[in-house]
Amino acid sequence: MISEPKDWNADEVADWLDLLEISETKDLFLENAIGGSELLDLSDADLRSMGIAKVGHRKKILSKVAEMKGVKLADSSKTSMTTSTSDDTSLDVGMFRA
Repeated sequence: MISEPKDWNADEVADWLDLLEISETKDLFLENAIGGSELLDLSDADLRSMGIAKVGHRKKILSKVAEMKGVKLADSSKTSMTTSTSDDTSLDVGMFRA
């Protein structure tokens, strides 16, 4: 996967799910034609409607998507997201820790 995540096709998204060690969700992503641009716009509700029942899987996916987007999830008690700065080398994704 050399291309930007937004340009991934559904098979590349499936390969990414293998890397996350949640390959059991691949078929659901393929059935729903989730390419990179769709992946980057997924919400927890979307993942639920796709049939991803395990909370840990949804959290892992959303956390990794947030990292790809360069989004910093501030506080586990808040739902707002802020963009991380270029000097910020770590992302606080406590809200979505698996």
